[in-house]
Amino acid sequence: MQIRLESSAHKGCVAVAGEQGQSEGFDANPLPVVPVLFACDLTYLQHACACIASLLHNSPNYRFDVTIVGTEDFSEVSKKVYASFAKNPRIRLKFHNFQLPSDIFFPLHFHYTSETYIRFWIGEILASHSRALYLDPDVVTTGDIAPLWETDLGGRTIAAVPIPASTRPEQHGMPPGSLFFNAGVILFDLDAWRAKDYGRVCLNYLSEHPEKALDSDQDILNLCLMNDWVALPYVWNVISAFYFPSWHDTKLPPAELAAIQRQARIIHYNGGAKPWSVDSRHPRKDEYWKYLRMTAWRSARPSDFTVMRAVKRAAADVLPMTLKSRIKTLMRV
Repeated sequence: MQIRLESSAHKGCVAVAGEQGQSEGFDANPLPVVPVLFACDLTYLQHACACIASLLHNSPNYRFDVTIVGTEDFSEVSKKVYASFAKNPRIRLKFHNFQLPSDIFFPLHFHYTSETYIRFWIGEILASHSRALYLDPDVVTTGDIAPLWETDLGGRTIAAVPIPASTRPEQHGMPPGSLFFNAGVILFDLDAWRAKDYGRVCLNYLSEHPEKALDSDQDILNLCLMNDWVALPYVWNVISAFYFPSWHDTKLPPAELAAIQRQARIIHYNGGAKPWSVDSRHPRKDEYWKYLRMTAWRSARPSDFTVMRAVKRAAADVLPMTLKSRIKTLMRV
């Protein structure tokens, strides 16, 4: 794989030290290309690699033109990413350093980082493409993405998965019956996005209503594209709410909920159910580790790993509840 430096600039941002790596045979490969954008910081680069591995493994009939954008310097860690896929002729990797404009306030709450707002510039970042897939780095695919990639948008600009029983439409004063999508998986018609100047529309709306950014850019995207998106089946972005209904009542019948859990095509480890934590209780956390083992992070352990913590976690999973309660009582004596 040859790596070259390229300079690039995107409207409304500064991109420096653009870096590109390409496996031998990528351009000669006749398979169709799926452009994919990730926006993440250095700590999530490992997780983006697991997602890329899952794409390559489960969708063998596509090439993937992957662009990773962030506000930090990727130059050192990018070598590990390139090493993960150097022998695979179905992937091209590009990194861009990105600077958000300083004259706009970008609200951040909870665990969000400023990278989440980079989605607004997808039309400029992927300027040579007419359609693209945006993925959060904390997702993995479990099956072929062909049905998702080939979705008929029916003249609308994006496709995304609605959050079942979301309270955000009411909070934002949206019309009754409005749906609200999770922005972790979005299929873009980039020609339509650029023609309607949605990047500027979203930035203007954010500047005028920063209080609306409760979940950062997700709210802004929902409000600006309220009537311009296609609702995808839940299986294309199975967020943690589907696996932990006590966190968020999906109001779905138990049988339907179980089917979505079982048939998930994209698992999204959003919220606190991160599979790379020793304490993770996500029932499908092993999917993440399966695909991470296909990368240069194959020897990685949970980020918060200690022997004592791992023992406690294992014991908590196998000991009867009565015994765990008795142990806690003894420890307090």
